[in-house]
Amino acid sequence: MTLSRFLLPALLCTLTSAHAQSTLFRCVDDKGVTHYGETMPAACAKKDVTEMSRQGRTIRKLDAPLTPEQQKAKAEADAKKRDDDKKVADQRQKDLALLGTYSAEREIDVIRDKDLAQLDGRRKFLDARVADVDARVEKLNNQMEFYVAGRSKSAKAKDAKDAKDAKDRKDTKDGKEGKSNEREVPPQLQADFDRANSDRANLKLEMAQLEADKKVILARYEGEKERFRRLKGGIRPGTLLDEQGNVLVEAPIPKGASR
Repeated sequence: MTLSRFLLPALLCTLTSAHAQSTLFRCVDDKGVTHYGETMPAACAKKDVTEMSRQGRTIRKLDAPLTPEQQKAKAEADAKKRDDDKKVADQRQKDLALLGTYSAEREIDVIRDKDLAQLDGRRKFLDARVADVDARVEKLNNQMEFYVAGRSKSAKAKDAKDAKDAKDRKDTKDGKEGKSNEREVPPQLQADFDRANSDRANLKLEMAQLEADKKVILARYEGEKERFRRLKGGIRPGTLLDEQGNVLVEAPIPKGASR
């Protein structure tokens, strides 16, 4: 028993050595010369290497080390694959949600029309606001003109027939008399006038945004309908398409699914 304990390490060493000598390394250099060695030949340092038994059976193959350019290309390819895999996973989640939400295209149209109806209701409200603000601006504008010109629009209309004679009068001195009739606009009137114009400008912006939102909704639902058609037509959930609808990256077949 004691003897076996001392002999075991030597026996293992012998077996290991025999195993190492039972394999060969082989490679082909740039000149087409084949090199063999019980250890890795120096000529094989940058080449594909085959480890084989002395009977010629391939045990494993070792790829040549990558050049800096190859390493860069591989890193870029790996990064692209990771990015594509993430996009495919995100698209698959969206596709499954789409298929789970609708059973027919007409259901997409129904939901789209409901969203558009909300925008139409908002548009009617804004139209009424714009009409109200326009009337307020017109009223304040008339009041402003009374102070700026020294008379109201109605007075101007009444005196229109005297305009030609007023031009010929020498005592006006190129309109200086008219300027003398100008009055300072009350601060409150000026503030109301500025606020009304600001309100009108903001309403115009809101109406423009409303139209932009409407286009976005139409495009989104049209995109969902097209995607729904493609999914029902057979593309796998997660498949990435380009702008022309061609397959860019095909989603893999889920594990356990039949082809």
